[in-house]
Amino acid sequence: MQFWMVAAVALVALYFFFRGKSVMVPAEAVLSAGEAKKWIASTRDVQILDVRTKMEYQQGHLPSCKLIPLQELQGRMKELDTSKPLFVYCAHGNRSAVALNLLQQNGFPGAKHLRGGIVSWHAEGLPVVR
Repeated sequence: MQFWMVAAVALVALYFFFRGKSVMVPAEAVLSAGEAKKWIASTRDVQILDVRTKMEYQQGHLPSCKLIPLQELQGRMKELDTSKPLFVYCAHGNRSAVALNLLQQNGFPGAKHLRGGIVSWHAEGLPVVR
């Protein structure tokens, strides 16, 4: 089996292991929807990463984001710039917490994620692209 397949299987396993459980992330890395909107607006060259599936992404996503589903993140991390700030989100915050841990271990120590995912973004009435 090729390395990327093993990595993808491991990420999917991590997702299902952590699904429904709290993933420990540093408090300074967690932003509410309102905080995230302000941070994105005030942060230069921020990369916005959506780790949901392509189908979820097509239903609505944050403006100017890049889609890399969680199960592909390990193999596609080189598409992200470690010198730029990074913000990651998913549907409810579970997958993005897993992604955040992975990102922080791979050169993105200041990465942030959206508490409550895009569901919380919608609840605040914030804009999405369809």
